[in-house]
Amino acid sequence: MLILLENLNNQGIKSFGFNDYLEFEGGFGKLLDDAGSYFSLFNSDFAQYLNNQDFTDNINQFGALNIRQSVSKHTDVSGYLITSNSKSQTASNTLNAYQNIADPFTEDRTVTNNLNNFFTIGKVTIDYDPSYKEDFAYNAFVKVTNNDSNGLLRTVSPNRNNTITTLTDVTSLNLKQNVTYSRKLSKAHTATLEATYNFQNDKPITEWLTNRQILQGLIPLEDSAIYNILQTKKSKSHNFNAVIKDYWVLNNFNHLYTSVGVNMSFNDFYNEDVQLLNDGSINNFSSSGLGNDFGYSFIDTYLGLEYKFQVGIATFKPAVFYHGYLWRTQQFEDAKTHSKNLFLPQFTTKVEFNNSEKLNFKYRLNVRFPGINQLANNFILSNFNSVYRGNTQLENQLYHSATLSYYKFSLFRNLNLNLNTSFNKRIESIKTVSELNGIESFNTTTMFDEPEHNWTISGRVSKKIKKIRYNLSSRFSYNDNFQILNNETNLNISKSISSTIGIETFFKNYPNVEINYTKDYSNYKALNNTSQFENDKLELILEYDFLRDFIFKADYTFDNYNNKSQNINNTFDTANTSLFYQIEDSPWGFEVNATNIFDVKFKQQNSFNAFVISDSRTYVLPRIVMFKVSYKL
Repeated sequence: MLILLENLNNQGIKSFGFNDYLEFEGGFGKLLDDAGSYFSLFNSDFAQYLNNQDFTDNINQFGALNIRQSVSKHTDVSGYLITSNSKSQTASNTLNAYQNIADPFTEDRTVTNNLNNFFTIGKVTIDYDPSYKEDFAYNAFVKVTNNDSNGLLRTVSPNRNNTITTLTDVTSLNLKQNVTYSRKLSKAHTATLEATYNFQNDKPITEWLTNRQILQGLIPLEDSAIYNILQTKKSKSHNFNAVIKDYWVLNNFNHLYTSVGVNMSFNDFYNEDVQLLNDGSINNFSSSGLGNDFGYSFIDTYLGLEYKFQVGIATFKPAVFYHGYLWRTQQFEDAKTHSKNLFLPQFTTKVEFNNSEKLNFKYRLNVRFPGINQLANNFILSNFNSVYRGNTQLENQLYHSATLSYYKFSLFRNLNLNLNTSFNKRIESIKTVSELNGIESFNTTTMFDEPEHNWTISGRVSKKIKKIRYNLSSRFSYNDNFQILNNETNLNISKSISSTIGIETFFKNYPNVEINYTKDYSNYKALNNTSQFENDKLELILEYDFLRDFIFKADYTFDNYNNKSQNINNTFDTANTSLFYQIEDSPWGFEVNATNIFDVKFKQQNSFNAFVISDSRTYVLPRIVMFKVSYKL
């Protein structure tokens, strides 16, 4: 089977969406068996690109090829190739409220960008199943990226106004190969092997141009009419992971799993920050401790034992993994070697009341080691207003995580119920230490042993009565974390709750509507300052098939955004509509559609970090009305 997709448009429409990407990866059902793979795919940069609609202008050139072929009775080959070239413009305006300092203030920041993004993604999969006793799979994935941008940033604050031009050019190569093999050794034993090799090579170049000095006292700028700062980075990594697992079926109610594995990572990071002077000479910042030539190798060998047993309707699986960690850092000629051994327990319980009602619980003690950027211990420019320095003494983060979920489905009662809660407790964490001077900051990292917590509760229930389904969902989250700012350690607390109530209809001969109302509330508390945000959202969706050959679609969204702390209230609504006509079995189709009917200029949101509460406006595409003619071969 061969599928070819091509698209060229200047409406910002991505004819290839995330659901299409899932199909290229084998379909949602295949990924559902491995939730980790699904979420990794969902959070990938390509998936984020597919879902992004936040631009004021966009031109897309896109092509995709998908092939699936049975080579023999036992061998299937599948693969895809995706190429995209887009030119887009983005614009945003943000009010940054700086908190937890002696004199709190607000910065007004406006950013515009012209972006050129090109990437090619290819993947080949070979599935070989010679018999019921064994199977083999091989995956090869490659991604080539070349992105550049031209941005203009204007910042206005009580002590500093500045305009900065930012030029970036990023080239990247990512190659990943994966092999899985399983074989039934006997009636009681099955062995599996999984190995992955991943190569990443990134070369970003960034240039900042401004007529005013930035980061005074942190970088050694020489006087000039235009300050031209150039940063060159090179990052290369080789990662290899392999695990052999034995599944021992003692009897129908007792299983024993043994794992032996290794994770290896070898990384190199280089950066240079310089000032380009008007006479063509270079002011290298290395004399002030900027610039890195850093190597980092990390080896994790482990042994795991899992015991799975069933008691009545409940299945239990306690497990313990013993890890031996060895890592080495080298900055220029200074090399250091470290080692550590850890026991990491796990526990999983599943209670299956019946096929449509289940309760699941999972606990893990997790460990996470720092990346090379956090370890490189010379200064590096992070942005126009921040400098960062890593710490080679960093070790691992350690945290508890627990999840509890309940699922119930009744086809007879048309009822679907999902309840979930998760809890994380950080015992040891890598904490950012910041020194703030106006909007400029110097940041580094340190190990931190004060406990921090994160807790979420979410639920969804839907009930269908005749031709109408009623939906109710809600989510609550709580997070407390410490910040270290200007030699003071303070506890920050954030809370948010979001609830949605809605109905949708399922008529055959009448228009179908979906109505949803969402209420969001968030609260950020830092030191003696509290910020509150509220948002009310009403969504209406209409679809009507009439006169056999016509399809009418329309959607409307009303938003009421309220920043109580800044006394900002905005109300805006968006609407889109289309009328499509196609005679049955005819290749010709005609459509009139309109997007952003009310010509809304922006959407609004808020965010929070260690010392800044941000209220952002992101500008979107203007109203577009089009007449379309389509012909399907």
